[in-house]
Amino acid sequence: MKDENRTKKQLINELVELRQHTVELEKLETKYKNAKKERDRLFNFSIDMLCIAGFDGYFIQLNPSWEKTLGWTKKALQSKPYLDFVHREDREATINAAKGLKERKKIITFENRYLCKDGSYKWISWSAFPLTEEKLIFAIARDITEKKSAEEELERAHDELELDVNVRTAELRRRTEDLLEERAFTDNALNALKDVFFVFDLKGRFLRWNKPMNEISGYRDEEISSMKPTDFFPREDIQRIEETITKIINEGYASIEASAVTKDGTHIPFEFTGNLLKDYKGIPIGICGIGRDITERKMFEEKIQHYVSYDILTALPNRALFLDHLKASMARANRQKDYKFAVIVFNIDRFKNIIDSLGHSAGDQLLMEVAARLKKHLRSYETVARIEYDAVARLGGDEFAVLLLDIKNIRNVISAAERLHNFIKLPIKIQNHVVYITASIGIVVIKAGYKNPEDILRDADIAMYKAKKLGKARYVIFDEIMHGQAVSYLQLENSLRQAIEKNQFLLHYQPIVLSETNKIVGFEALVRWKSPKRGLVSPNEIIPVAEETGLIISIGRWVLFEACRQMHAWHEAFPAHSHLTVNVNISVKQYTLDLVKTIAQILNETGLNPACLKLEITESLIINNPETAAKIFSDLRDLHIKVQMDDFGTGYSSLGYLHQFPFDALKIQQSFVQSMCDNEWAMEIVKTIITMAHNMKMEVIAEGVETIEQLEELRKLKCKYYQGYWFSKPLGRQEAEVLINKDIQ
Repeated sequence: MKDENRTKKQLINELVELRQHTVELEKLETKYKNAKKERDRLFNFSIDMLCIAGFDGYFIQLNPSWEKTLGWTKKALQSKPYLDFVHREDREATINAAKGLKERKKIITFENRYLCKDGSYKWISWSAFPLTEEKLIFAIARDITEKKSAEEELERAHDELELDVNVRTAELRRRTEDLLEERAFTDNALNALKDVFFVFDLKGRFLRWNKPMNEISGYRDEEISSMKPTDFFPREDIQRIEETITKIINEGYASIEASAVTKDGTHIPFEFTGNLLKDYKGIPIGICGIGRDITERKMFEEKIQHYVSYDILTALPNRALFLDHLKASMARANRQKDYKFAVIVFNIDRFKNIIDSLGHSAGDQLLMEVAARLKKHLRSYETVARIEYDAVARLGGDEFAVLLLDIKNIRNVISAAERLHNFIKLPIKIQNHVVYITASIGIVVIKAGYKNPEDILRDADIAMYKAKKLGKARYVIFDEIMHGQAVSYLQLENSLRQAIEKNQFLLHYQPIVLSETNKIVGFEALVRWKSPKRGLVSPNEIIPVAEETGLIISIGRWVLFEACRQMHAWHEAFPAHSHLTVNVNISVKQYTLDLVKTIAQILNETGLNPACLKLEITESLIINNPETAAKIFSDLRDLHIKVQMDDFGTGYSSLGYLHQFPFDALKIQQSFVQSMCDNEWAMEIVKTIITMAHNMKMEVIAEGVETIEQLEELRKLKCKYYQGYWFSKPLGRQEAEVLINKDIQ
């Protein structure tokens, strides 16, 4: 009777304990649903030993009850496979239980003995549930050592223990539902993206993706699950895609632009970025990627590419693109010794008279008509002359060029020049006026010796101006008869050498002005040659010769020194204007690794603050040697010197280099600025350049501002700085000082 009363008392205590535990689990359930943080807190404060283990046999997460029960620290338990702590006689059963968890998606309960820190063993009762997708096992463990010692006495409490297991099962199910809800939330967030999101393992099997991937590609889930990443790309891009995947595996990150092919065969340009995924041990397990449709960006880039490669007025290729065609022809001529080509350059005779009589609008109409006739008639000429390809371009003003490829003899070229002149001479009706025009034509038949395409155009220009001197309306073929031109060139070179020795150069300064306030922020230094015989000579005449002969190195160093010296002197004389900066143009020949050393020396000698010196360069400096250019850019940055791209918009590769080189500002070429109020295309280019610069965090300076209308338009477009004759022409030192004084007052 006494034993029976004691057993009832023990059962009541057990029921009370189970009831308390049930209440605790209900509290855990409520808090767990509120937030993951609360779930973690409950995990750590649970009376039971809770854990999460990987399929690889290691504990991933343990609550403090483990240390209280077994004496081992969490770090000690996680440092070895959990089987190392299991009694040798129980290991096979434990292995079978783990195997069963991996193979079956259900709760498994089992018992085994676990090693304590003091060397003893405790009986542990387990309730474990597999999280198959994550390759994890969630388990609840309880010390049942005392239960084992009194197992016969507790057998009658089987129903109560079974109820406890059911409660725990419900707890696990509730937690699993919470995890599924969390997964659903993540899926909804990914599906709300406009970008494509995907995850694939290292074998290329897709594990996860969002709905935009289905919608854009046109493939169903079951189709994507059987595809590999390379299946979404054309054959010619597969190697690049595989190389990018390899780079992600090796370096952890990579990006690529490529066209993805949809189910219906549509090619869509994408920018993909990928990151390497690793497990908790740092072992790579897959790749997570995002793809963004860049169709609009590509269209924008193509539009800009067209703007900078073609003449706005006539839609013909511009000078830069024509020079590129010339380079290609020269390269072909070097490969094929029997290959010949020729260049025809012409301009319209008395074009200025037409503009003076009928206005600039009439001049534009005339140029467009000439361009249209060029494009129309040269097609038929190709058949007659048996020329594979030809190219036409507007070089600027009223000057046009024609490239004739694969010519057989000089007669082909003469015939083309005569045909060209004949259709140009046809009457043109402009503003109710019938206009008759002629052209002066220069021809260069390319022979060995040319190294630069610019030299070909130079000789064609020489022949063209010879035609003008001979009375216009004719063609002239460049030959040795024109050697006198080279003699004059040599004379100019010698004069420049003497000018360097006798210090005959001086600087003029054109103000750079803040658009909103018309306050001067700096000057551009412009070199002039004060010739004893000719007076002030324009840089347009001396710079090309100095460039070709290498004299620009000496002249450029003098310009840098004098500009820095003068600006420092102005800072001393006008302390209120110590913020003024000076812009100096840098030549291709100057842009070498010695440039930074030279500038540092000049700044040290003159005392000018490096932040007050700005260098203007053109894209040709970068094209010739991008690697050297990048090193110089970096060194200039270290000196706190800013670099601006000059004449932006005149080349056709500038856009690509803006991404690679950290320019501080773009200077809009003056021809665009001067045409913007009368020409919709010019206005669009100016607007595009300003918007692009703002988006890339660059300043913009408009060159050649000559009217208040141009300035007002620039202000509307938020162009911060400008320079031009509207504010001031280039000034001598004393005139510039007067202007600075006036600006202060």
